[in-house]
Amino acid sequence: MLMKLVFCSTAHLEKQDTFTLKDIASGGESYPWVYDTMYGYILDAGSMRHPLLKMKAAGLSRSMRKFVYHMQRKHNAKYIHFDCDASPVEGEETFDW
Repeated sequence: MLMKLVFCSTAHLEKQDTFTLKDIASGGESYPWVYDTMYGYILDAGSMRHPLLKMKAAGLSRSMRKFVYHMQRKHNAKYIHFDCDASPVEGEETFDW
């Protein structure tokens, strides 16, 4: 089975999202859905039911949830890798922090 991964810039995250993702990644959930890569994060959106609702409940921003929704719909992404050295996805919102 192939799973699609989108590799994109951390510029798509609001600053507060980076703190929230770090908390989620180090939270010790029995089934982790965010992984810290030292240079960003990998979001496992394909393995959970209702990922946008789970992201909202975790405190992630509306702009991040919108980005994930677009990546799932446009690219059928199951994983989204936010990396500080990656390029932004054209046409998607970015933040300068």
